[in-house]
Amino acid sequence: MRHITVPVSVLLITILLLIISSCDARLFEGQCRKRPVPVITMFDLDKYLGEWYELEWYDDEYPTDDECIKFTYTENGQNALKILLESRHANDNFRYESFKGHGLVSYPNDISLPGQLNTTYGTGVPKRVDYEILVTDYTTFSFVWDCRNVNGTHYNERFWYLARDAHQSERIPQVDYLLEKYFDQRYIRTTYHGPECMGMIGTRQSVVNFNSDFSSINMSKTIILTVLISFLTISLSQHIVDHECPSRPVLTNFDLSRYLVGPWYEISRYEQYFERGCECGFAEYSLNDDGSVKVKNCCKRLPNTTLSCSIGKAVLSYPNSVPLEAKLSVAFRGEPNESNYWILDTDYDNFAIVYFCKPAKDDPSKSAEAFWLLSKTKVLGEEYQKKADDYVKQYFDKTAIKVVTHDSDKCGSD
Repeated sequence: MRHITVPVSVLLITILLLIISSCDARLFEGQCRKRPVPVITMFDLDKYLGEWYELEWYDDEYPTDDECIKFTYTENGQNALKILLESRHANDNFRYESFKGHGLVSYPNDISLPGQLNTTYGTGVPKRVDYEILVTDYTTFSFVWDCRNVNGTHYNERFWYLARDAHQSERIPQVDYLLEKYFDQRYIRTTYHGPECMGMIGTRQSVVNFNSDFSSINMSKTIILTVLISFLTISLSQHIVDHECPSRPVLTNFDLSRYLVGPWYEISRYEQYFERGCECGFAEYSLNDDGSVKVKNCCKRLPNTTLSCSIGKAVLSYPNSVPLEAKLSVAFRGEPNESNYWILDTDYDNFAIVYFCKPAKDDPSKSAEAFWLLSKTKVLGEEYQKKADDYVKQYFDKTAIKVVTHDSDKCGSD
């Protein structure tokens, strides 16, 4: 078993940045609505304790590979519980990972005993109601909801459909009604519970030790998973080369308006942490009212092939350059302020070769590279594939390039 202790300063900074940028969670424009239905009353915590398997949930803005998700709740004193969250990483040989947390009944003195909990991961005091049980029968299923406003312009709404049986054959009617009536079907994701999940014990494990008091930070499941994914896997999921960033010829006399006509399908890439498990990828670009570019990146995540889309913003990195360089600054949280999307070549109608490079985080003598080959069609024509192959031969590591599938069985025919 491999024990990993995350440095407190690094973790705190990471958490703070994630909170400021609304985490890797599904954001919607506007403010939180009233909960779809009232929370249950006369909540019986003792009956609720035990194992719960996640069957469905609102997909995150950024794809993750967490599957086999199980929550175990145990008694932790009066009106309190311990939480064990277990999962496996589908794109890392179903590596096991677990997180410990705790929770409190939100309103223990309320005569109606509403089914609301304050939860957190770490040792801090859970201060926010973030686990509202809308319906449960205690023995078969539970439907949990949460919503928080973000920056006055957006809200983060989440739900978890939990069951005592990981292989429940069909939705409970009450849950089916809630999901069909109140939630956007495009973002509902099914959690995988195949044979790789059995036992939840593996030889390649990561046990995360939180040794400090994070009492001022409420780390929900979304935040804590994002922290660990960002911290532990980002360096493993980029293409690192043993030299400083090389000079690559970037396209000039760039015509942005022509480039925005899409969609652009992802043909191949250097694997990136935010694309792990993604197939059937495509991007759509359009102009915002302020002249910036709206970026919509979509893919289908294995093994469930659930469509996940992320909305971002891009601007020309050097709009006053003469001739105009095909360099864009793209961000999916906050304002784009880093030039990180460099178009080496495109004919606007068939193919595009996109590149980016920056010094490696832990060793400036090395560099982290990104590469994407894009096409206006799901299959790149032979002439343009040869052109791309020539670029790869001259500038890139062919052995590190992943070919993206657009197989109709997985991606659909649209």
